[in-house]
Amino acid sequence: MTHRSRRWWRRTRYALVERSSDRPAEVLGRLEGRLHILDPLVRVLEDPHELLDVLLGAADVASARAALREHYGIDDIQAAAVLDMQLRQLPPGQQRRIARERDETRAQLEAERR
Repeated sequence: MTHRSRRWWRRTRYALVERSSDRPAEVLGRLEGRLHILDPLVRVLEDPHELLDVLLGAADVASARAALREHYGIDDIQAAAVLDMQLRQLPPGQQRRIARERDETRAQLEAERR
């Protein structure tokens, strides 16, 4: 079995078996948590130059986190997600991918709530 097929098998098994037994509350919590992270990422990536100005104006990681929280009105978890984001996510194609994932997650969340 190749690495690719083992990886596919593990992902499929997780998606079909392990996640199928999730309680609705756990699914909603997971979707809400993901949306909590994706919303500020999309907002921050709308103007990457502004993000870089905020980050470059900070002396260290703690002050960068505080500056992000103040400038964008986000919480600590969201600020940490922005700081953990890699620079390769700045090109417009990646920004659209993140926005699409946010929209899909929001649609899943709405479907689960019904």
